[in-house]
Amino acid sequence: MNTWSRKLSAFALCCVLFILVTVGAAKCESPRMVFGVKPGMTVQSSFFGLAFNRFEPYVGIDWVAISVDAEGSDVSGSVFIPHIGSKLYLKSRPLERAVIPYFLGDVFFSLASVSIQGFDTEEEDMVKDILQFWGLGLGFGAEFYFTESFSVGGEYGLRYFHDHVDAPEQESHYYYNEVWKGNDRVSKSNVELDQPISSTQVDAVNDEFSFAFKVTYVAISLNFHF
Repeated sequence: MNTWSRKLSAFALCCVLFILVTVGAAKCESPRMVFGVKPGMTVQSSFFGLAFNRFEPYVGIDWVAISVDAEGSDVSGSVFIPHIGSKLYLKSRPLERAVIPYFLGDVFFSLASVSIQGFDTEEEDMVKDILQFWGLGLGFGAEFYFTESFSVGGEYGLRYFHDHVDAPEQESHYYYNEVWKGNDRVSKSNVELDQPISSTQVDAVNDEFSFAFKVTYVAISLNFHF
């Protein structure tokens, strides 16, 4: 199983668990629909969810378009970043004219489609692999409910991004000299040096590398309940 397949399988497992928990909660109480936006955010800028009493599972997707024109190559593509998560409120809802704190956690995953003119197929696949990352988010915040149908929230959190890339195979060249006397290859120490003949050994090297970084964020959310 390649790197991309492992990423997709892990995200699919999270989706299955998310659905099972949401269905179980829906059997206990009737949820309300909620739609939220976080102005200025590139990742997880909007979401749809189900608002239970203290539990709010949500899903969303972001889209990034890529277009680069350079001498000798043109790059174009799209990156879709779906995410799933949940908020856990510390007070029962809805409470009009009240501040309700919460914790949240989510997982996100990127799907990339890239086209590069002037590059080899292996190099294009490597760029695509770089753009296909996964990550986790944790945070806390509070929402002020102006009415039962509208709230404004403030949020602080930490996001963790991880990526693993399989670089294309590269040829490593090893050069050495062979000393010949007549038709026999002999040691330099036993005979007078004849004209050396250069030879090359080629080995294929497949590099793999991974990277990760963490970043904090601050966000304001606008939440509409239906």
